[in-house]
Amino acid sequence: MTTVNNCLIADNTAPMGAGLSSHASNGFSAELYVNDSTVTSNTADLYLGGGLYVGYSASPAVSSMVMVNSIVEGNTANWSGGGIVGVASPADEVLTRLTVDHSTVRY
Repeated sequence: MTTVNNCLIADNTAPMGAGLSSHASNGFSAELYVNDSTVTSNTADLYLGGGLYVGYSASPAVSSMVMVNSIVEGNTANWSGGGIVGVASPADEVLTRLTVDHSTVRY
């Protein structure tokens, strides 16, 4: 598991998941824990998940993110999910988990 603790993640640009990404693929899992952090002013310039992206590229896969006492604000995406986006596909044997606890998510 990757842990992001007491961090400012700001002013990044990427095709998707510009701030933080938990991206699983081909039988592997991706786990991300975010605590006491701020994700702001990030841009997904091609697809989705300006602030946070939880998803996969090939199945089977398990992708998860837990966010506690954190702030996600002012992020944008060209297509969808400016703040947070979670992508899952039961048909493709993909499980995506997103837990948000005592946090603020706003535009």
